[in-house]
Amino acid sequence: MSVLAGAAGGLCGTLWGALVSAPPAGGAPGATGAPEQWHGSVGAFLQGALLYAACGAALGLLFWLGWGLAALTPVSWPLVGLAYSALVYGGGALPALGLLYLRLHAPPQALAAVALEWLVSCLAIGQLCALAWHRAG
Repeated sequence: MSVLAGAAGGLCGTLWGALVSAPPAGGAPGATGAPEQWHGSVGAFLQGALLYAACGAALGLLFWLGWGLAALTPVSWPLVGLAYSALVYGGGALPALGLLYLRLHAPPQALAAVALEWLVSCLAIGQLCALAWHRAG
């Protein structure tokens, strides 16, 4: 169940990216790519959705395997989800954002949009995985 919850949370990142991040990031001052590159084709959108779902499923599996977080029984499941979200964001998103800045010299507006997209995805993955674990137990 945690794997499916992680995939669903990952797909939240796809939805957020399509509806919220893409419009300002594509038209940001200093952006090197055209807005079409952020929106992409249907095939590129589906590839992105599959990537987010696969990464979310992998993080759901990580959560299932993470007995340390699951063993926090005196703590409510939303707080466990927030702790997991923070670990995932710190270990996955921050390095990726740093590489975007250092290697691609991404403009600050694009970095902020991607950072927020990752934050929404990580929060959704963490909360859905924690809820799935709570309901299973």
